[in-house]
Amino acid sequence: MKKLFLLIAIFFQVEFSFCQKSIPFSIESIGPFKLEMRKIEVEKILNKKINISLTEGNIPSAINVTYRNCVLTLEFENRENNKNLDSLTLCTIKTKSKNFKTLSGIGIGSTKLDLFNAYSDDYEIFMYHVFERNIIKDTYYRVRDKNTFRVRNYDVNTQLEFSLYKNKVTEIALQFNEGEGD
Repeated sequence: MKKLFLLIAIFFQVEFSFCQKSIPFSIESIGPFKLEMRKIEVEKILNKKINISLTEGNIPSAINVTYRNCVLTLEFENRENNKNLDSLTLCTIKTKSKNFKTLSGIGIGSTKLDLFNAYSDDYEIFMYHVFERNIIKDTYYRVRDKNTFRVRNYDVNTQLEFSLYKNKVTEIALQFNEGEGD
């Protein structure tokens, strides 16, 4: 009985410690995932096929994948505007997992002040209020306590986008710098 309990304890320790180490997240990549990777390259990293469907207009749907026991949301784009799903390229990587940290030590739970301290000297930063649409009145209203903090890198044309709720990071996204909202 003691041996069985010991085996179970070792299994859970190995299983849950697998994603406890911080996975690096930079303004260019998250772990081994880089923007503009083809779907086939992402599948090699995950060691499995991923299913993506095309919506109206050949726009790929976002998918959730598990990497090192942590959930990532991947968004692809269809640059060639065709139905060949193997030609899709990675354009956005998002996470809400506490196990991902930027090279500056920013992760889920970091504060707005942490973001300013980490990025204001070296990058162009932007802070936005979040607005949502009231469908019934067909108007937009500012969502209290929600903000978006963007860190831009024009050298590689990417940005880190931090979603904040009550001045704490709740989601991190790596995406291309589209230049919107400036």
